[in-house]
Amino acid sequence: MHLATPVLHPQFKGYSATWSQDGDSVEELEIPHEYDDDDPRFRHSPLHTIFFDGAHAVRRRARERNSRHCCIDPMEEGMTDFAAFPMSFLRLPVQNGVFSIATDVPNGFGPRQLAMIDDFVPALSHLAEVYIFEDMTRLRTH
Repeated sequence: MHLATPVLHPQFKGYSATWSQDGDSVEELEIPHEYDDDDPRFRHSPLHTIFFDGAHAVRRRARERNSRHCCIDPMEEGMTDFAAFPMSFLRLPVQNGVFSIATDVPNGFGPRQLAMIDDFVPALSHLAEVYIFEDMTRLRTH
């Protein structure tokens, strides 16, 4: 699972968290202001498609070799299906984010599973917003 959002912060322009498949770790990343939004990896990513093209969801299945909406190749990671959904925030200065999830189940996500994930994203958005708001307001000194 992965969460990404732009942030209004003097030290970085975005926040990202990736949970490992085994659930034992979370990799948090603060994206520096120097990161180029014109980088082809970002322009062809589901993040760009949701943030700038307004897509409601982006899906990439391993059997679909060429997808202009996703630079992630689930086959390289052993995944069979990948889906990304927009998140909406009310209290954050930047009011959007992206939640993505992947699976290695042979046939990928079924329609019912995707509908359940889509229904779950608003609640997840609220929880993520509380966490991100708290994290962004903490004083960072070096």
